[in-house]
Amino acid sequence: MFTAKGGGWEFPAFWSLALIVQALVGDGAFALGARLRQTRSPIPGALPIAPHDVERRRVQTVPCRRRRPSIAAAAPALRPEDCPMSLPSLFVSHGAPTLPLEAVPAADFLRSLGGMLPRRPRSILAVSAHWETENPTVSAVTGTNETIHDFYGFPPALYALSYPAPGAPALAERVGDALAAAGLPALIDPRRGLDHGAWVPLLLMYPEADIPVAQLSIQSHLGPAHHLAVGRALAPLREREDVLILASGSFTHNLSAFRGQRPDSPELDWAARFADWFADALIEGRVADLLAYRRLAPEAQRNHPSDEHLLPIFVALGAAGEAQPKAQRLHRSATYGALRMDAFAFGGGLPAAAVRAA
Repeated sequence: MFTAKGGGWEFPAFWSLALIVQALVGDGAFALGARLRQTRSPIPGALPIAPHDVERRRVQTVPCRRRRPSIAAAAPALRPEDCPMSLPSLFVSHGAPTLPLEAVPAADFLRSLGGMLPRRPRSILAVSAHWETENPTVSAVTGTNETIHDFYGFPPALYALSYPAPGAPALAERVGDALAAAGLPALIDPRRGLDHGAWVPLLLMYPEADIPVAQLSIQSHLGPAHHLAVGRALAPLREREDVLILASGSFTHNLSAFRGQRPDSPELDWAARFADWFADALIEGRVADLLAYRRLAPEAQRNHPSDEHLLPIFVALGAAGEAQPKAQRLHRSATYGALRMDAFAFGGGLPAAAVRAA
């Protein structure tokens, strides 16, 4: 095991640095590289999506049964028989960056998740807790996405991992259109790659890295209701265009609780109380309670000292549409005692047999 020498540190070296940074700047700091990349100012080179551009660029839906369809190709209106089951939107907990290297139930679950979906997505929109901007911003990489190693002090094997998925500029344009139509200012970033909140789960789900991926930022200063509205604006992409909306965060996220913990440490009681309340609210469709989780959920501040790792779940919830607020839990486990690794499907769910097998 990697250990830190001197000063009496007796836990893995790649956690020691994270805890030191956290002590200096607060509970919100996990990956220093990620924080350096986050910004509240306009992104250099980002292209605004103006509302008056939406109708000019709007395209018709492509039926699900067409082979290798272009997302921008004109096509007849969608019929129910074309898509007997839409792809759900998903929330997954990406855990520590080392998740692909760890023998834990959450990693095994993510390896099985792609096969649980009703079909292979045409493209993927990843919503990660590790990209924060002033306004919603979507990546539109032409060519191959960069794999962003937005962390420091981890084993060399982690930096050897890459996820060279193709970019999805056509999907980015559709996302920008959908957000602009909903009155949400949106930007396009033609250079942003995939941070570990996106590539860690995707590496496990679709290791071939052959599905086009765009990434959408979060806005922690705007809170849960804003992210629910973002998700609702994106629901047609999930329902009609075979886009997988993959929201990635952490069901609980208190970094100060990592001290002395191992990946297989028993779950902490206070983490379980919060996670179980939140899971019940999701499954029962209690949207108003979820939006007020800071006030209503037990141990909310302790489990989420800052909001960013829970906000992606509201995008996935919104992408289910207002008529389908109830979630289906796909997975439940914990790592390092304090990280609940739960995953949920929204907007149709998955066959019960597939979920039980996972």
